[in-house]
Amino acid sequence: MDRTDPGSVMHGPGFPAINVKSALGAIMSSFINKTHPSRTSRILPTLLAIGVAGLWLTLASPASAKCLNGDCSNGYGTFEFDNQDRYTGENRSNKMHGYGNYDYKIGDKYAGEYSNDKRNGDGIYFYNNGDMYIGHWDQGQKHGKGMFLWAQGDRYIGNWEQDKRNGQGTYLYASGDRYVGDWRQDKRHGQGTYFWANGDKEIGTWENGERKNVNMVKAGESGTTTTPPPPVVPPVPQNQETGKAGCLAGDCSNGTGTYVYNNGDKYVGENSSNLPHGQGKYFYANGDVYEGQWVKNNKQGKGTFMWSNGEKYVGDYEQDQRQGFGSYYYANGNKYIGEWKGGKKDGQGTFTWIEGDKYIGEWVNDKRNGQGTYLYANGDKFIGGWKDDKKHGQGTYIHADGSQETGQWTDGELTERF
Repeated sequence: MDRTDPGSVMHGPGFPAINVKSALGAIMSSFINKTHPSRTSRILPTLLAIGVAGLWLTLASPASAKCLNGDCSNGYGTFEFDNQDRYTGENRSNKMHGYGNYDYKIGDKYAGEYSNDKRNGDGIYFYNNGDMYIGHWDQGQKHGKGMFLWAQGDRYIGNWEQDKRNGQGTYLYASGDRYVGDWRQDKRHGQGTYFWANGDKEIGTWENGERKNVNMVKAGESGTTTTPPPPVVPPVPQNQETGKAGCLAGDCSNGTGTYVYNNGDKYVGENSSNLPHGQGKYFYANGDVYEGQWVKNNKQGKGTFMWSNGEKYVGDYEQDQRQGFGSYYYANGNKYIGEWKGGKKDGQGTFTWIEGDKYIGEWVNDKRNGQGTYLYANGDKFIGGWKDDKKHGQGTYIHADGSQETGQWTDGELTERF
């Protein structure tokens, strides 16, 4: 995204880019070189008025790109673009870099990782029509492991390349049917199995979305299951103390100042009615640091919390708790990107373990609950229902060798085969 000042170059709907100084010079020159000075002197005011009016029209949609708060160059800030899109997050060298939230004027929303002004890493994209993509990005495109949920109920979980379904993937239809197998350019292509809602299934080869050499068979294959590792529960940030030692600099009542608390904490930022309010940075005595937005002494809005042990959260806050969209980076290398409620993982989200396992799906109260896909580092994967971090309900376990088990799961165990 270009954040440069447009300077004297102006443009507007229906008008080409124009330099104000050059345009005015051209108008004046055209009249000075006329052969009838007396006539020119009579019409000059009128034509100048027309010229100026034309230039004024180019100001109908003036450039309004600006940093609304924070550090939009090499830190954390909120930037509004000319088209009224808005980005809140981390920046480096005047570009979006790190974790951030991008709100599009058309209603789309992205919450996730950026690199050099493009979506790179894990993130969630919400479309204004109700569709949603959760997964990996590369150079602004869906690339790697990810899940796409259509508003009408269909969903695809699997591999992406340059914004298209490519490689191994599973498509779950709202009707109850599902396809598990190879994809190329958004179409079923290669070896695959189509499971019908009535229990039948077709196994064979597909080409450009069409069935080739497919046989109808009954389900029921065996295999073993693997229990995924439990999630790591993030620590709860320490609450600030109410005792104060005094204002060291600035206006700590209704302006910008530096305030030190009796317990050793320090706040540097905006205040209102003797409380942190606006943009500010809070240094905890134990080494933790929060930088972001405040409302009446509560973390509220966009912010970054960095723990002294190396863990970090970047995202939304409400009433001092993680709420909305955010990314949590654990000290051991694990990370979660998704929705939060009351300080806990709740909603759609992706958890990635440093060992290579990944879960993409629904969360409730900090645990895997609802529909989700677990991708194991060894190539196995489970697609189906979850309850309290265990496989629960209907689901399919697909082994790396292609064998699979479909049935009813209870507390992590396959209790009935389909």
